[in-house]
Amino acid sequence: MFLVPYKRMVITSSQEDNIIINRLKDIVEPNVYWFKHPPKEKEFVGNISSTSFYMTRNIIGRNTYLPWLHLRLFKLSNGTNINIVMTLHPVAVIAMLCFTASGLYLSIKYNDYKGCLFILGMMIIFHTVMYFTGFLPEVRWAEKRLREIAA
Repeated sequence: MFLVPYKRMVITSSQEDNIIINRLKDIVEPNVYWFKHPPKEKEFVGNISSTSFYMTRNIIGRNTYLPWLHLRLFKLSNGTNINIVMTLHPVAVIAMLCFTASGLYLSIKYNDYKGCLFILGMMIIFHTVMYFTGFLPEVRWAEKRLREIAA
């Protein structure tokens, strides 16, 4: 979906769930860093439980459109299903909606409809650029990496 970017996917693996959990734990740094960057030794930063993972890629710098991954593992008789939802962090979605709503509110309040259209147009352009440069490449990278782990 484009307005609030997300991607759902399912990876079916022939590996047991405990093997996949151990592989994920090897690449996910626990999220305990509030005001500084975590060490670059691991590929992801996030929260890990026995059947569910919340994580994001461990990058240097900032990317508001960096996908937030939610993985759920389901044991099968001959392997494991990994359900994955990749979306924006909820704080990024709220910030995006607040900026747009406040701009539109001020434009309508002062009867500046050209300003309203300008703000909408600029937000659509900004969102489109960030979607294609910040979100989609990271989704493709994460999908590729998760498929490697599940193999």
